[in-house]
Order: sequence, then C-alpha cells, then structure tokens
Amino acid sequence: MNNNIKALIIDLDGTMIDSLQDLVLAVNLTLEELGYPKRNDTFIQNAVGNGARKLLETCLPTHQVADDQTYELFMSYYNSNCSNQTEVYPGVVDFLEKTAHLKKAILTNKPIAPTMKIITSLGLDHFFELVYGGDSFPHRKPHPMGLQTILQFFHISATQAMMIGDGFQDIRAAHAVGMDSIAIINRIGKKAALLREKPTYLVQNFQEISAMFST
Repeated sequence: MNNNIKALIIDLDGTMIDSLQDLVLAVNLTLEELGYPKRNDTFIQNAVGNGARKLLETCLPTHQVADDQTYELFMSYYNSNCSNQTEVYPGVVDFLEKTAHLKKAILTNKPIAPTMKIITSLGLDHFFELVYGGDSFPHRKPHPMGLQTILQFFHISATQAMMIGDGFQDIRAAHAVGMDSIAIINRIGKKAALLREKPTYLVQNFQEISAMFST
C-alpha cells in the first residue's frame, strides 16, 4: 500500500451503496408508463455504471431512444424513490470513520440530485469534502476530468490519491491520471471487466479495504 495517500476518491453505486432495488423500481415504472415490458433485476444490474441516461437507453426496447421527455420521466420516478430501499454496504461507515484523517470525495456517474439525496439520507454526506455526479462535468467517467478536478481542489498529485470503485469506468479513469485504484467486486461490479482494467488492488468488500489501510 502506498503510504503517501492523502485523499480517497470513491464511487457510489455498487461501491458504497446497494441502490439496485430503487433503480429497478424507477426503470420499470418508466417502462410501464411508456407501454414497454419490464426488465428483470439482473438485466438492470448489468446496465448500471454509465449514468442514468445510458441505463435507461439500455433498458428500453431495441432502437428506442431515451429522449429528454423519457429521461425526465425516469428521473422523476427515481428522485422520488431513490432512497427507499438503498442501503450502505457493510464496513463502509467503519472505513470512512477509520480514515477520517484523509481527504475524501465522491465521484459517481449518477446525477448529482439523487446522489445528494441518497448520501444525506444515509448519513454519509459529512464524510466528504467534495461530491460530483455524472452531470457535474461535460464528461463522465472513464473520462479523467472529474479526477483531475478533485486533485486540483485538494492540491495533490495523482500518486497521493486512491480511486475506489466497482466499475471499469473507475479503474480506467484512475489509469488515465496515473492514480492507484482499488476495484471492489460485489453485486453490481463485473469481475471480468475489472480484471481487464488491471486495478492496483482487487477486493471483495470494505472490510478488506480497511485492513489494507491498517498496514
């Protein structure tokens, strides 16, 4: 483990929180209103990670486009239900408390409005100095813009930060700026895709990450 770490940049969905059931509800309410068949949990789970609009486009029938009206319908359902069943993964709060001496930022591809609602309702907001969503910048992960902005704000180099995430987008963004990364495998994470990106570390849960920061 790099002992020079001064900041942690952490993904949200599938990394710190299990948001699947609320996403499933919003997607299927949208599809139902549009007269399309619902998608099962696994299909929606595999579509998570590239932002809300891409999630919706993947879940729509072939050749259907997520236009602004459809996207706004989905976001209306999701914003109303985004914290109903979403939960923090075990070990996350303990890890955030244990690493209180490190600067922290959230960088997620989820839109910023539901991101803020979720982390506030779950009591995670006070752990983070910065929170950026998928609509905070012109480009989402794996584009490095978000990481570059956070590094500049914290006045640190990429070698002084660690990216923690469950998607190839997180690891690829970290590589783009020369940052070490921890890939976490869980319900939303895709192991094969993560391994192809060659993260610095590969773990199963936050308990393992916490142990890494004890050494």
